[in-house]
Amino acid sequence: MGRTRTKEVRWFLGAVVAMAVSVGFGQRSDAMTFTLDNQSDVVIQRVQAGPDYDEAWGNNLLGSSVLLPENQRRFDLPGAATHCIFDIRVEWTNGLWRTFMGRDLCENAYVVFDGGRGFFVSNESRTTIAIVEAKPNFEESWGPDRLGEDEVIAPGRERVVMLEERYRDHCTFDVRLRTRDGNTQYRGRNLCEDPRIVFFEGNELTVANDGNETVYFIRVSIDHERWGWGDDLLAAGILSPGEELATRLHQFTEDQCLFDVLVEDEREHVYEDVDLCRSPRLVHPRRTGVDTPPAPVVAPEALAVGETFRDCNGWGCPWMVVVEGGAFERGSWERDDEAPVTNVTVSGPFAVGQFEVSVGQFEEFARDTGHDGGDGCYVKAGRGWRPMEGRGAWRWTEGRNWRDPGFDQDDSHPVVCVSWNDASAYTSWLRERTGLPYRLLTEAEAELLASASATNFQKSGRANCRDCGSRWDGKGTSPVGRLRPDELGLSGMFGNAAEWVADCYQSGYSNAPRDGSAWSSPSCERRAVRGGCWSTSAQKLRASGRDSGEADRRSSCVGFRVAREVGQGVDP
Repeated sequence: MGRTRTKEVRWFLGAVVAMAVSVGFGQRSDAMTFTLDNQSDVVIQRVQAGPDYDEAWGNNLLGSSVLLPENQRRFDLPGAATHCIFDIRVEWTNGLWRTFMGRDLCENAYVVFDGGRGFFVSNESRTTIAIVEAKPNFEESWGPDRLGEDEVIAPGRERVVMLEERYRDHCTFDVRLRTRDGNTQYRGRNLCEDPRIVFFEGNELTVANDGNETVYFIRVSIDHERWGWGDDLLAAGILSPGEELATRLHQFTEDQCLFDVLVEDEREHVYEDVDLCRSPRLVHPRRTGVDTPPAPVVAPEALAVGETFRDCNGWGCPWMVVVEGGAFERGSWERDDEAPVTNVTVSGPFAVGQFEVSVGQFEEFARDTGHDGGDGCYVKAGRGWRPMEGRGAWRWTEGRNWRDPGFDQDDSHPVVCVSWNDASAYTSWLRERTGLPYRLLTEAEAELLASASATNFQKSGRANCRDCGSRWDGKGTSPVGRLRPDELGLSGMFGNAAEWVADCYQSGYSNAPRDGSAWSSPSCERRAVRGGCWSTSAQKLRASGRDSGEADRRSSCVGFRVAREVGQGVDP
């Protein structure tokens, strides 16, 4: 009796230790481990895992075997004992696969795969897909986002989206994709016959409500008498007088030009054969030869500190935040060009861009004005280029520009490879469009705002730099707004894209203005740059840190954000 009980106790203790190693802790001295529990009814054919900072997947951990339903297996990740965060990819029949992003195997090394209905979303547009929702077409409400927290489908990428196990035997679904430009719905798709949703950009359409009535529905068709009307572009929203809606017609091909547009307020208005290839902007009520600019969304007098607003609608208009001015000590004694430390008072309140100016916003400006962004940019040398300067040096590269800075971007990323002259041209266009005094930040304003945002960025995840702990570190820019904002509501004041400011650069502050205005000179050779970028080390992200460049210099490190006075119009 005693020997039997001793044997049972030893077996129990051994099982507890084994479970702690394989499930609870995951980390051993020589490898990281995790257990994959296949709770589905499909055969898993491939399992791969890689650190979340690594773009390449590792070898098939199953080798030549498979993982049958209702079974589990433990996997070792050799050489990964010091790393915790992994992306895990599980592939099964018909090439379907599912990824478990950013799993902390030190905290929980147990991964459950529960099958369900899977389908592909292929993004063939220039716009990032942020949310994927799906429901059986007999249900009224949309389900949760199927991508998971902090996951997106970047342009040119494809991802498998998984639904719950309870939908395993159902085929027909409504699918909704959400981007920064709005929602695109695919109704009654049979995912058993064709498990693929292809998202592409179609024609642009802007509807400006120049009437006195609120618009409740906007629908589009290539021939409404034959095919009927498409989905509501407002997606349960409204278009008030003076506002406008900018969107893309994803359900049509880009080479189609003539469309019928239905605008419904108190009654229906049908505009037939609208040529969106020649003019993608429809003013409602339509008046021949009239192209009314958008009215301001918020009156300047109504703005208060902390308020966010936009002065116009459309992709090119940035979101702004009202901030206070104030007195502070500018500069430091760490570098000669940051000295002497001086007392500066910035007048306020004033408004500043909540984010850096994005690729999409700059694209609308370039398209509207015909601005030439150049063909060449300073980019960081990679592994295949090792001249005397060494890897990591910056070199002028033809063919690189704000549309293609050398790393993946879409229109939600901050625009880079733009010069100070380009940035100034954008602010001039914004002034003309809104009738309000848009400009670049002054260097003093930039340091005042940075002082409110300053922190220890080493592995903080609050910035995108060379070693800040974000998923984009050292690779390129991150989408605007994806990094946690500071107490003022501003995102990306450090890292991501460094920012041109209005000042002429001078080495030191001996002759700099003390009122927060921009320092200028008739013979200005260089302009000031603030904030550091995606390739800057965390130690160099300081509120007083500064850089400079010629006004026509373009770099894949440097973009800009805008500012404007509050309660003022443009001087005549």
